[in-house]
Amino acid sequence: MSTMPPEPFRVLIVDVEGVGRAPAGERLLRHELASRGIGEHLIQVGSAGLDAADGEPMHPRTAKAIEDRGVDASGYVQRTLTPAMVADADMIICGRGEDRDEVVRRIPRARRKAFSLSEIFYLYELVVAIAPLREHPALLSSRVADANLSNDFDLPPLTDDPDASEARVEMLADHIQRAAFWMATIWESMLPENIASRPSPSAGDMFVDIDALGVKVRVVCHGDAPFTFSTLVERTWLWLLAPTAHEEPDVTISVAVFEEESRRLEARSQGWLTYHSLDQAMHFLSSTVTVRAIDARAGELVMLHAAGIATDTGEVVGFIAPSGTGKTTLARTLGRHYGYVTDESLAVTFDGTVLPYPKPLSVITDRVARLKEQMPAHDLGLLPAPENLRLARVVLLDRRDDAPEQPTLEPVSLLLGMAEIAEQTSYLPRLPAQLHTLAHVIEDAGGIWRLSYRECEQLVPLLPALASGQDLGAHPEVVEGGAA
Repeated sequence: MSTMPPEPFRVLIVDVEGVGRAPAGERLLRHELASRGIGEHLIQVGSAGLDAADGEPMHPRTAKAIEDRGVDASGYVQRTLTPAMVADADMIICGRGEDRDEVVRRIPRARRKAFSLSEIFYLYELVVAIAPLREHPALLSSRVADANLSNDFDLPPLTDDPDASEARVEMLADHIQRAAFWMATIWESMLPENIASRPSPSAGDMFVDIDALGVKVRVVCHGDAPFTFSTLVERTWLWLLAPTAHEEPDVTISVAVFEEESRRLEARSQGWLTYHSLDQAMHFLSSTVTVRAIDARAGELVMLHAAGIATDTGEVVGFIAPSGTGKTTLARTLGRHYGYVTDESLAVTFDGTVLPYPKPLSVITDRVARLKEQMPAHDLGLLPAPENLRLARVVLLDRRDDAPEQPTLEPVSLLLGMAEIAEQTSYLPRLPAQLHTLAHVIEDAGGIWRLSYRECEQLVPLLPALASGQDLGAHPEVVEGGAA
């Protein structure tokens, strides 16, 4: 298993002058992360202004709003945004779309890592960003153009008008604090385990052992109803339960569910991942199990953001697409006819062997609460995959309402296809020989193909031809317009 310490995830918060939204975002987000035991060795947060006065303090009203929320505002000095700051950052967050556009205009290399606050807020709802944090900007950026997002979470600048109401300043600070809490909650679930701060289980706590991508994962259930919680985990993760208890787990995930806020705060200070309801805990647990398994296998497997479906003889087709563009729907549809391998995380050894990961499928059921229900594969009528799986075909999905009436399949050059697949590969830099290893696995599976279609049901009869391992030129009815 991989033991290399992760590089910190670097976040830069940018506004126009660097006196209001940026320093408030920096200090409040740092505070939320620190309250979860997340230090700068994991996530670093800084701020800058497009037209800042270098060395000057933040606006006094900003400092007061920060301190009124129990957060230290001392020692802050303004910094003007520079190309070096942009190069060093993994993610740049701006209060408004206009600010984001200006950042990109001045420093074009920020384009694929800069987001407005509204974009961050809504993209995390659309995108199943089950990946290490450093991969999140690319996953989110891939959906910006076609997402048609609202801007109602954008923050207007803090005006210097002395007559501006204190109520407006408080409103902005509340908005930023809410966003900081929400981002810290999401990111916390995606971080590697901090073994040094692992909490000690209490009498009455329950645990569930899971096998994920060859990683022994233990989920410790703590809180108001640990038995109910553990029973729900067992049922939801039934297809991945360890056959016997792990003698020594590779990864431990310690989760506490308390309805009362004071008990959540106490548990959080002890190192627990804390949530206010079972629904919220299950929503984030899927990400935590998956990301910690991916972290543990970094450099050992080719890990694709892809759905995997298998024939009854073990040939697997990997369907690659940006997160939030239909892989789970495809897995639900094809998985009722063929073996369900995974809906999001396809792991392949260097010789083409596929590791099944039939995790629960994430389905949006409560947009107000911003939660996705984790649906067990057996509840959806999906079929288990056979043993001895091998990657037989790699397909880039292109689902469009204006696609041809029948699905079409066309070959993609290795050079062009690899550019797309590289963005959907976890820990590519950690692979031996990096792109060469990825290309070897893909070429052994018959190269890269692009599948254009309208509805997933149209793809059901295509899978045997896709998985045959033969030259698809032998199936003109598929290449030229889909199966009859």
